[in-house]
Amino acid sequence: PKENDIFILEPVLRRASAAITFYLNEEDHRLYSEKLYRLAMEAVDNASSRELKDVWFSIAASASSACKDLGKLAGLVEGKANIKGFELNQDQRWDAINSLAVAGFRGAGGFIRNELKRDPGDKGLKEAFAATVAMPENKKTHWELFAEGKQHSLDYLRSGMAHFFSRKQKEQLREFAGLFFESIEGIFRDRNRKYAEDFFESLFPRVYVEKGLVENIDRLLAKELPTLLREFLLEEKDELERSLKILEKFSSS
Repeated sequence: PKENDIFILEPVLRRASAAITFYLNEEDHRLYSEKLYRLAMEAVDNASSRELKDVWFSIAASASSACKDLGKLAGLVEGKANIKGFELNQDQRWDAINSLAVAGFRGAGGFIRNELKRDPGDKGLKEAFAATVAMPENKKTHWELFAEGKQHSLDYLRSGMAHFFSRKQKEQLREFAGLFFESIEGIFRDRNRKYAEDFFESLFPRVYVEKGLVENIDRLLAKELPTLLREFLLEEKDELERSLKILEKFSSS
């Protein structure tokens, strides 16, 4: 990677990362996530400035959850690996831990507990909760927590909601995609508007770029729904249908 203009580099990398996440089939998603992760980690090593290293590390952390060999990322968190001119700041440490949690990396739970000791404030508590939710374990317990929405503040719950679904875990989380459509109407009818909006935005199962998701949306749209919920569903349907067309084009090329 030779581009040194952050204002050019960052948006290009973000678009590439989004394309890999949403528009590739499973095999290609794993393949290109691995390639992007290795490219980004190499660029962190070689980038000429801290700002460039930060951009590349963000991409590496994002791509890493779909990868198999995460030893270097874990090593950076533990302090067993070093990159000249680059030490993880607190946000980057949580990003790395979250990615390790999504990947089901052995020891991720210990990383979360240890990091919370380093960062015990309100932000650290929410980051630790988000990483815990991101782990493959205890998804049912967390889903029930979000559906009830009573034990914690919305701000705290939202931090976890945003990390519930991931492309890496999509096959094991299919039941929760179904639960979303079973529960969302009641959420919009029974909870306040802000809670319903955040629940929908964070937990709509958009990792499933599949015709079955369109069919689930259509079944809901056939019912009498709160106006805001209908608007949200129509927006997601439009985006999903665009994504399906792109996915079909990539698959046939």
